[in-house]
Amino acid sequence: MSTLFNNVSDVTCCPVCQNKGQTLIYLNDYPVTEIYQQFAKNDFLGPVSFNQGLNYCSKCNHAFLKTLLPRDFIYNNYNTHSVTSIGSMQALDNFYKFVSINLREVPTAIVDIGANDTTLLKKYKLSGARLVGIDPNVLSDDPEIEILKDYVENIDFDEFASSKRLFLCSHTLEHIFEPVKFLSILSGKANTSDDFFFQFPSLDLLVRDGRFDQIHHQHINYFSLFSFAKLLKQCGFHLIAHQFDSDHYGALMCHFKKSEFIDANDTQGAIYSIGDILLSYESFKSATASADIRLSICSEGFACYGASLMLPILKYYVPSIAKANVILDSSKDKLGLSYVNFDIEICDTEKYNYIDADIVVTAISTKFATRKIVSRLIDLQTRNIILPYNTI
Repeated sequence: MSTLFNNVSDVTCCPVCQNKGQTLIYLNDYPVTEIYQQFAKNDFLGPVSFNQGLNYCSKCNHAFLKTLLPRDFIYNNYNTHSVTSIGSMQALDNFYKFVSINLREVPTAIVDIGANDTTLLKKYKLSGARLVGIDPNVLSDDPEIEILKDYVENIDFDEFASSKRLFLCSHTLEHIFEPVKFLSILSGKANTSDDFFFQFPSLDLLVRDGRFDQIHHQHINYFSLFSFAKLLKQCGFHLIAHQFDSDHYGALMCHFKKSEFIDANDTQGAIYSIGDILLSYESFKSATASADIRLSICSEGFACYGASLMLPILKYYVPSIAKANVILDSSKDKLGLSYVNFDIEICDTEKYNYIDADIVVTAISTKFATRKIVSRLIDLQTRNIILPYNTI
C-alpha cells in the first residue's frame, strides 16, 4: 500500500493549455469506487479513499483532478461494462443516433477507442465495415470484431488503414491522463477524410445541473465545449458539430475532423466563472445535506435501491446512508456483496416489502436510470421514495 501511495501525483497545470489551475473544491478522504467484496469479509488490501480535489483553469474553462491515482490501480479495479448499465445503454443509443445524423459517407472501417464490451461496435455489424475495438480492458465474445487489448499510444494505426475510416470514442476521453498527447497521436495518424465522434461527461452540464457527485478518481478531465474545442484546435482538428445529452453523465457529443487550416472561430461555448462553479457546488451540498437529515430521522430504518458503482460517493455526501438496512439491486452478480468502503449487504430487489418501506434511490449517476427506478418504485407502491439530489 505504501508503494501505491508513493505513486500518487498532484497536478497543478491545466492538461489543455498548461495554465496554472486553481483548486476550487477539496475532497478529503474521497472514496474509491467500483470495488466490491463479499459481504462482511473485509479483506481488501488496498486503500479505500484518497485525498482529492477539483482544479479549474479559467483561461480555457477546463476542470481537472488535483490528484492522479496510479493508472494500474484504477483499471485493475475497473468494473464498468456498458451492457450491465441502463444509463450506459441509453447513452450509446443517443450517441449512435448523433453519429448517424452527422456522418455523411459510409465508412469502410470503424474503430472504437475505449471499446469496453464492444456494445457500440455491435450496432454496426450490418454496415459491412471492418470493426476494430481498442481498450486495455476490452471484453468481447464476437468473432466479427477485431480486438486490440492495449492503450491507444501503443497501437499501430496503419494496421487498419482504409479509404474511409470512422473513429468512435465513448466515455473514454475523461479517463485520459494526457489529452493533448492522446489527440496529437490521433491527429498524426489521421487524414482529412477520417471522421471522429467523441462523447464524454460535460463540465457545462455538471455545473448547470449541480451534479458534483459525478466527480470521481477515474475521471481525470472535465471538458467544457470551450476547452474541448480549444484542445481540438491545438491538435490539428476542427469541430464540426456538437450536441449535449442529459441522459447519462451530462454528456457532450462532438463530431470533428482533421484540418488543413486553423479556423479562428473553432473555439466556442459558454465560459464559467469560479463563482458560477462554487455557487452550483454549494447548491449541490445543500441538497445532499437536506437528504442526510431526512435519512437520519428514519426511525424504522430504510433500504437503498441500486448498488451503483458510484454509491460510495453518495455516502460521502450523505453519510446517514450508512444506517441503511440493506442495498437492493436487480443484478444477480452483485447479490451477497458489499462495497470495500460501505459494508452493507446487497440483496435481491424481488424479495422486499416496498409497501411499508422507506427507500432511498442510490443508483443516481444518470438521470435516465434514476427516472426508471423512481417509476418502478411508484408501481411497487413504495411508502416513501427518498431522492438524495433535487435534480433528476
